[in-house]
Amino acid sequence: MSAESPTLPVPLPSQSHGVSVWRKAWSEIQSNAISLLAFFVVLFFIGIALLSLVWTPHDPLAVELVNSKLLPPAFLEGGQLKHLLGTDTSGRDLLSRLMVGAQLSLVVGFVPVCLSMIIG
Repeated sequence: MSAESPTLPVPLPSQSHGVSVWRKAWSEIQSNAISLLAFFVVLFFIGIALLSLVWTPHDPLAVELVNSKLLPPAFLEGGQLKHLLGTDTSGRDLLSRLMVGAQLSLVVGFVPVCLSMIIG
C-alpha cells in the first residue's frame, strides 16, 4: 500500500476566502475608472427609466402644434421652464420622450445579453 497525500477540498467561487461574488465584481469595477464611469451611466439610465414609469413632465405622445413647435431648451435664449429640453417639430416634449425611450433602450440592451448568458 502506498501512502497518498491528503487532498484538500476546492472551494466554490462564492466561498473563496469569504469574499462574495458580488463584492469581488464590485472591486473589479472600482479598479478601472472607465468601468466605474460606465457603471454609473448605466445606473443613471436605469433610474431615469424607473422614474418615467411613475412620472414624466408631459405626455410624450401629445402633439401641440400651436406655440410649442421647436422650442429651444430652457437654458438657451427663448427657452421655457415648462419644456426643459425643448420640443420637437410636432411640439412634443423632448425630456418626456427621452425618459420613456430609456425604458425601451434598456430592454433592447439587456434582454439579448441575458438570453445569450442563458444559452451560453
